[in-house]
Order: sequence, then C-alpha cells, then structure tokens
Amino acid sequence: MMKKLVFIAILVLLCSFDTLALASSHSKAFVAQQEKVIFQSVNGSLIKAGWLKKGEMVQTVGETRSHYIIHFSDGYGYVGKDLFTPTNTVKTSQKMVSKKTASQKTLTSAFPISVYRNKGGKVVEVGKINESVSYAVIGDYGPNWYEINFTGYRAFIAKKDIKTMPPKSEKPVEVLETVLPIVPNQNIITVKETPIYMNENGTLKEVAKVDKGTRYQNVRNYGVNWYEVENNGAKAFVCKCKVKVDQGIPVLMYHHILTQEEKANSVYANASTTVTDEEFYAQMDYLKENEYETITAQQLYEFVMEKKSLPGKTVVLTFDDGINSTGKYAYPKLKDYGFKAIQFIISNRIPENPQPFDPNKLRFLSEQEMAEMSDVFDYGGHTHGLHNLVSNESDLLSKPKEVVMEDLKTNREIITDTSFFAYPFGRYNDTTIQQLKEVGFTMSFTTVNGRVQPNDDVYQLKRQNVHPGISIEQFASMIED
Repeated sequence: MMKKLVFIAILVLLCSFDTLALASSHSKAFVAQQEKVIFQSVNGSLIKAGWLKKGEMVQTVGETRSHYIIHFSDGYGYVGKDLFTPTNTVKTSQKMVSKKTASQKTLTSAFPISVYRNKGGKVVEVGKINESVSYAVIGDYGPNWYEINFTGYRAFIAKKDIKTMPPKSEKPVEVLETVLPIVPNQNIITVKETPIYMNENGTLKEVAKVDKGTRYQNVRNYGVNWYEVENNGAKAFVCKCKVKVDQGIPVLMYHHILTQEEKANSVYANASTTVTDEEFYAQMDYLKENEYETITAQQLYEFVMEKKSLPGKTVVLTFDDGINSTGKYAYPKLKDYGFKAIQFIISNRIPENPQPFDPNKLRFLSEQEMAEMSDVFDYGGHTHGLHNLVSNESDLLSKPKEVVMEDLKTNREIITDTSFFAYPFGRYNDTTIQQLKEVGFTMSFTTVNGRVQPNDDVYQLKRQNVHPGISIEQFASMIED
C-alpha cells in the first residue's frame, strides 16, 4: 500500500503542468499514427526531450488530461494523446522492459542520439533522444550497442554515436583549455540557473548567477567544457553543461482566421493560410501556459542589430494582409493575454469605414479599427497596390521601377506606425531590397522558413507559416529549441 502511495505521489509531482486524471497500475499500449514529440516535465513546463517515429508503440504508466505518461530515459516522459490508437499486440521486436531491470549507468549526450530496434534482423531507427537529456543504460551489448528503456520497450543506442556531456561539476580549479576561434553568430541560452566564473590568476572564481533562459551572443569557444561570455563588460566563463545552442527567435506568420464551421462552408476550406479560431486559441494558450513572451517587431529589430538581448522564451507574431477576421478572432485573445503582434497592411485595401465581417469574402481593417487595436498590433507595409500575382509573378517584381517606387512610397506614407515591411507572397530580389531602403523601410520579412539570429540580413528575415491542421506538438516544435 505504501509503495502505491509513493508511486502516485511521484506521478503527481511529475505532472504539475496538468491535472492528473489517471495513474493506473495497469499499463496500456498505443501505436503512434504520426511522428510524436516526447516531452519531459522540468519545473512545471514541458520540455521537448525526443521523438518517436510513426508506427512505434508506447506503454503508458498513467495519463493527464492531454498527455500519456510513459517510461522515458531515466524517468518519465509525456506524449500528446492525439493520433495514438490503442493496441493489444506487442511486437516481438518491442518487448516490454521488466520492472525489475536495474540501470547500469546513466549517460547524458551532448548531441541528439538515434534510438534503434531490431525488426526482422534489421536495425531500424525508431526515434531520438535530444541533447542534454539523461538516459539510463540497462544492458551492454558488446562493443557496439547499449540497451535502454525507450517508451516502455527495449531499444538500443550505438556506442559510436555517444558523445557525453562534461561532468556536472562545473567548478574546476584552473582554465586548462586553449581558446578556439570565435564562431560567427554562435549564440547560447542557459537551460538552468547558471554560475558565471571569472579567471583570477589561473583559477575560476564564481562571481554571479544568471537565470534560466539567459541569452549570450557571439560567444567564444573554450574547447570541451567552457564558453567565454561577457559579464558587465568583462571576460567571464559559463560551463557548456548549463547551456544549449540558441536556435534563434521564431517569427510566426498568420493570415486569415475562421471558425471551423465558417471555414468548412467557405471558399477558404482548403486554404493553407486560413487557420481555425480553435487552432489559434490553442496555440496562444500554449504560449501563455509555457510563459513565452511575445515581443514587438521593434524589439526584434534591436535584437538583430545587437542592441538588445531577449529572454529565452521569445516569439514574434505576424499577420499578413490586414484581414478583418484578425480583429474579430485574434485581437480579443491577444489582448486578454497581453500579447503583442504586427500586421502588414496593403494600404489601398483599407476601407473608409469598418466593413461587416463575411467568412466568404476577404474584408480588410479600416483606419478606425487599426487605431482601436493599436494596444496589441503594430502596423507595417505590404505594398499599396502591388499585392498581386499575375502569371505566377509578383507585381512587386514585374512592374517598372518607377511604378514600384511610387507604390512603396505611398505605402510608407500611409503606414507610418513602423518602418517594417513584408514581401507579398515572399517574392523579392536584390533590386526590391534596394528599393525598400530608398523609401525608408528598415526591416523586412520573407516567407523563407527559419528563425532570426543576431546579425541576420535585416531585409531577409525568416518566418514560419502556421499551417492549418497542425497538432499542438507540431506547433511547439516550431518555437522550442
């Protein structure tokens, strides 16, 4: 009885991010219908720790409202309940790990590591464990393989793939390693509270601590264990065991929002730029629950220009075209959460007065509506009248230079809130960039997939389109490092 109470207590602690609905001693098996992200709970937040391939199985040890709890690495993991189907079949290649199996040792890889199973005599990759995630080795298979518990089943990792993290003790007595050349745009984020050290006569002395999620830009590499950073203008050091490589700021791109019923019954039923209000709300809920900060485009500009550092959990929300559905569905949610965003406006489509919402037509924000929502939205340019594709070619590229320059000047004069721009349909070239500079635009966004780093070309910033139909796990993978 006492063991059962202790087990339940452990599960409750692990699931502080969500109310525990069931912690049954009878495990259940499920098959993934698509690639699934595996999370771990760290200080009440879900952190991406690995992934499982489509068609692979998990054994659950409990569940929350939205996630199954599984055995993972040296503890527990979480997978979203969507796109799993129950099964009573245990494949011979996926034998369950005995509860009595003892761990031989625990490793923490400095890089993502592939996980394999033996399927019909072939070694097949079934998932990955992310860098900095500890995992228990439960068997040694000769010179090439370790056996581990992966989602409740026996699996294997190749010894040749393992590059372990430096020891967790980050307090050496000397700086022994030779400095390596600085890596351009090598940026890092602390993954936990991190001591800062300074070199005093060959000995490292702790001088401060920084919070989890602190960014450092253009750090210098000191070999296996250390990065050189700046602390109050002086040279300092942080242990690599406390940080991860910064993947950059995610900039998310939205266009049009409708309810599920409105979308299904409209001409936008299959549009890749129209999400449902429920999808959008769930994504904003995820940002809020996981303590992301939505920054303005101006803050992003300062970050790119290396004038400003940003918190680890930072995201930029952008909306192209200025469609009035964003006022109906996005604005109230963003305002409620205190979020910021930017709309890129096609200025010749701004109506004189607010237009009634119609799910079957694109209606655009009026100046009055834009002003009323300025507590949430900033506004940037998206051309005046050149937001058109003719024979799959953008007017911004095909029209004569004098027409383009006049259009951009008009757009810049009408949309004075910011000096930022988004390329219609993502189409641009070197001439376009020069034209933007000449009329006074200082930053522009593409539709090229990726994130934003310091010193990126400020006229070719990358974004990520939020497609309809993605799961919350897929959304999380767009913004998490």
